[in-house]
Amino acid sequence: LDAKHLTVAGECQFTGASYGFTGAWAQDYTIFNLKLYSPHFIWENLEANLAFYNLFDTRYYNPVANQFQQQVLPQEGLVIWARLGYRL
Repeated sequence: LDAKHLTVAGECQFTGASYGFTGAWAQDYTIFNLKLYSPHFIWENLEANLAFYNLFDTRYYNPVANQFQQQVLPQEGLVIWARLGYRL
Protein backbone atom coordinates (compact mmCIF):
# COMPACT_ATOMS: atom_id res chain seq x y z
CA LEU A 1 0.00 0.00 0.00
CA ASP A 2 1.45 3.35 -0.99
CA ALA A 3 0.18 6.92 -0.89
CA LYS A 4 -1.02 6.95 -4.51
CA HIS A 5 -3.46 4.14 -3.67
CA LEU A 6 -4.97 5.73 -0.57
CA THR A 7 -7.70 8.34 -0.34
CA VAL A 8 -8.31 10.08 2.99
CA ALA A 9 -11.40 12.21 3.60
CA GLY A 10 -12.32 14.17 6.69
CA GLU A 11 -15.67 15.65 7.57
CA CYS A 12 -16.89 18.05 10.23
CA GLN A 13 -20.63 18.28 10.98
CA PHE A 14 -22.08 21.07 13.10
CA THR A 15 -25.70 20.99 14.22
CA GLY A 16 -27.14 23.98 16.04
CA ALA A 17 -29.30 23.73 19.15
CA SER A 18 -32.84 22.63 18.42
CA TYR A 19 -36.22 22.23 20.06
CA GLY A 20 -38.47 19.20 19.80
CA PHE A 21 -42.26 19.06 19.61
CA THR A 22 -42.52 18.82 23.39
CA GLY A 23 -40.33 21.88 23.89
CA ALA A 24 -37.31 19.81 24.84
CA TRP A 25 -34.06 21.48 23.99
CA ALA A 26 -30.99 19.70 22.57
CA GLN A 27 -27.64 21.47 22.70
CA ASP A 28 -25.62 22.15 19.59
CA TYR A 29 -22.87 19.68 18.74
CA THR A 30 -20.01 19.09 16.36
CA ILE A 31 -18.85 15.66 15.23
CA PHE A 32 -15.93 14.62 13.07
CA ASN A 33 -15.72 11.69 10.65
CA LEU A 34 -12.68 10.17 8.96
CA LYS A 35 -12.79 7.87 5.91
CA LEU A 36 -9.99 5.90 4.27
CA TYR A 37 -10.28 4.20 0.88
CA SER A 38 -7.82 2.10 -1.11
CA PRO A 39 -8.84 0.80 -4.54
CA HIS A 40 -5.76 -1.49 -4.66
CA PHE A 41 -5.22 -2.74 -1.12
CA ILE A 42 -2.40 -5.32 -1.02
CA TRP A 43 -3.52 -6.87 -4.37
CA GLU A 44 -4.70 -5.22 -7.56
CA ASN A 45 -8.36 -6.36 -7.28
CA LEU A 46 -8.78 -5.98 -3.52
CA GLU A 47 -10.31 -2.72 -2.33
CA ALA A 48 -10.66 -1.59 1.26
CA ASN A 49 -12.70 1.02 3.11
CA LEU A 50 -12.31 2.07 6.72
CA ALA A 51 -14.45 4.76 8.32
CA PHE A 52 -14.62 6.33 11.76
CA TYR A 53 -17.91 8.11 12.44
CA ASN A 54 -18.06 10.43 15.46
CA LEU A 55 -14.29 10.09 15.69
CA PHE A 56 -13.93 11.77 19.10
CA ASP A 57 -16.91 9.91 20.61
CA THR A 58 -18.90 13.10 21.22
CA ARG A 59 -21.98 12.64 23.39
CA TYR A 60 -24.95 14.37 21.77
CA TYR A 61 -28.74 14.20 21.70
CA ASN A 62 -31.52 14.88 19.22
CA PRO A 63 -35.05 15.96 20.17
CA VAL A 64 -37.83 13.55 19.26
CA ALA A 65 -41.51 13.66 18.40
CA ASN A 66 -44.12 13.59 21.17
CA GLN A 67 -44.93 9.85 20.76
CA PHE A 68 -41.69 8.98 22.60
CA GLN A 69 -41.39 8.86 26.37
CA GLN A 70 -38.02 10.58 26.29
CA GLN A 71 -37.74 14.18 25.19
CA VAL A 72 -34.31 13.73 23.64
CA LEU A 73 -32.56 10.57 22.43
CA PRO A 74 -28.84 9.93 22.81
CA GLN A 75 -27.07 9.32 19.52
CA GLU A 76 -24.36 6.80 18.68
CA GLY A 77 -20.83 7.29 19.91
CA LEU A 78 -17.79 6.22 17.93
CA VAL A 79 -18.69 3.85 15.08
CA ILE A 80 -15.97 2.02 13.16
CA TRP A 81 -16.96 0.59 9.79
CA ALA A 82 -14.74 -1.59 7.60
CA ARG A 83 -15.23 -3.27 4.23
CA LEU A 84 -13.12 -5.41 1.95
CA GLY A 85 -14.18 -6.12 -1.61
CA TYR A 86 -12.67 -8.20 -4.37
CA ARG A 87 -13.35 -7.29 -8.00
CA LEU A 88 -13.42 -10.22 -10.40
